[in-house]
Amino acid sequence: MHRILTRIILSVIFVFVSCVSSFGAEEWRSDFDRLCGYIMEIEKYTPEKLRSFVDESDKLLKIMSESKETDLKVYIFRLKKCRNFFDYMATVKEEEAASK
Repeated sequence: MHRILTRIILSVIFVFVSCVSSFGAEEWRSDFDRLCGYIMEIEKYTPEKLRSFVDESDKLLKIMSESKETDLKVYIFRLKKCRNFFDYMATVKEEEAASK
């Protein structure tokens, strides 16, 4: 009886820990999807807004790089590409505005 109770308790703890770590793992994913989703309509954003996307990307990159998830390398690589494109487009738009 004692062994059964111990197994049940350990199973409940395992499920709880798995749920908590999964919840934390998905927090960055919605921000990632949102930020990289802006690429599709990048032309409509001002340089200031694009710079804010760069700042948000930098913050998210820090959070993602501190995570212990193993499958994040691809997402970090993709987020860096999005971040660099925001920065590039902000620079291009600023140069266009300065030349007018």
